[in-house]
This record gives sequence, C-alpha cells and structure tokens, in this order.
Amino acid sequence: MEKQDFALEPAYAFLRLNGFSNDATGIRNAKPGSNELLIKRAMVVSVVAENGLLARFLADRWPDGAPPQVQPELERLKKIYERYKQFKPLTCEHIRDALRDIDPGLVDADLALRSAVKATQRLPPSFGRFVAEVCVVADWGSFRLDGFPFKDRVAMAREIESCWSVLQPMQTHHADDWDIETKMLLKAVDDLASRTALLAELGDRNSQLSFLSKYLHFCINDGFPIWDSNARLALGGNAELTWASYKEWLSLVRQEVAKHRECLEQARREQDRLQGESLVRTLDKALYTVGILILG
Repeated sequence: MEKQDFALEPAYAFLRLNGFSNDATGIRNAKPGSNELLIKRAMVVSVVAENGLLARFLADRWPDGAPPQVQPELERLKKIYERYKQFKPLTCEHIRDALRDIDPGLVDADLALRSAVKATQRLPPSFGRFVAEVCVVADWGSFRLDGFPFKDRVAMAREIESCWSVLQPMQTHHADDWDIETKMLLKAVDDLASRTALLAELGDRNSQLSFLSKYLHFCINDGFPIWDSNARLALGGNAELTWASYKEWLSLVRQEVAKHRECLEQARREQDRLQGESLVRTLDKALYTVGILILG
C-alpha cells in the first residue's frame, strides 16, 4: 500500500522553492515535543493549504496522483494543527476545562497506585521491595511487558537498590521556597546522571526515562514531573530520552506550575487535595488530557 504521509526534508525543500524559507526553517527547528513528526507534517500542510499551494504540493509528492487515503489524512492533519495552536500558550481556562473533563478512570488509578506504593514501601528490601515498586509503577504506567520485560524490571530494581544512597536523600528534597526546591531537584537530576546507571546510554531508544520519571514522582519525590508523551505534546520541548532532556522538562513543568498555581489549586478535586496530590501531578493530569484533545 502506498504511503499516505510524506518525508519532511523534501517538504522543506518544496516550501523554500516556493518562497517560504522562513516557514521551512521555523518548522524544522520547532520542538513540539511528543509526536514531533506528526505535528511538523501538520505544520507543513497548514502552510501549503493557507497559501494556495496544496495542489502543487500533492503533485510534487505524488506525481502520478495521490492515493485516495491522502485527502482524509490531510484533513486530519489540519484539525490536529488547529487544536495544537489552540492550546498555545497554555492558559488557566485550558487547565480548568481539562481537569473538569478528566477521565475518572485516571483519577481512580492514581489513588490505587498511591495505596499500592505505600504498601510496597513497607516491605524490607530482602522481601523484594524494589521489584514490587518497579512492577507496580510499570503496570500503572501501561508499560507492555514486551517493552519492559520482567527480567529488565528486576535489573532496574537491583540498580535502584544499588544507588539507594543517591535516591534516598531526594525524598527529603522539599523547601518552602518553590525556586529553591526547583534548584534542588535539578541538582538531583545531575546526581542521577553522574552517579547512577539508571538510564540507558545517550540515544538508546530502549531508554526507560518514562518509567523512571514515574518512579521518581510516586516513589521518591512528587516534585519530579512525569515524562509523558501527551503532556509533552501540550507543552513542547526536547523529546530526547536523556537526563538532560528530563532536566529541561522538569524546569519547564515547574515554571508552568508556578505560573498557574492559583488556578491549579482551585481546579483540582477536593479528594486529590486531601490525598496530598502535588500541584505538579495536578498539572500533569491536565496536560495529559490536553494532549488527548489535540490528537483527537
């Protein structure tokens, strides 16, 4: 079956040849976060459609005629980009609407996970505490077993136990001053990068950064934000699976929490507040919902 999408480099060349070099450069340098190729294709389609170049673009991509599946895909890309722009920048209204419309199942799963984590943390390491924590968080995060097999979970648990002297002090990384706490957490990420082997080498697509962010948030310190694809789609940023990218994400998320603190406190559910949910997690749930809305 013929592909109905298109390569980005030829698309950038098409834009440049038709007098839209600035748009080509802007799209190429954009950091939309998750689903980067999808969003950049949507940006290209928006530019060519708005400037009357769509027919010429289709002829350039498919000289013998575009397959019938292409038109519905182009319409989908246009809608995705319109929704993507709608949430730029993130506003309190977006946050309130997202938290109002949040999937109740996500809320219930959060509560169940917190209870399960508390139960596992009562176990001594000799009783498999770290393996239990890893499996609970991984299963909550919907990590397929073939993507994070049990043997790798055991290896991760052993690595967590071996570097517990680095992780344990992070559980007390709290400060009355938000900016000071952010600096402490950024320093903690530097420590994780330099003093542990928790994350695979730079560029390894099997990196478990997504899992580690969830483990850090729920098991170590809820000031660490979750590295989630929907959330990154909503805020953008570097999508590389590295500690450096996570450090950028931590700074970005906490900036947004500080900006929208009053809104987050007002919009979150009373039950979540009573359960001690951090505003970092409240924003994460809002961003997750926004990401779903963007992709439709």
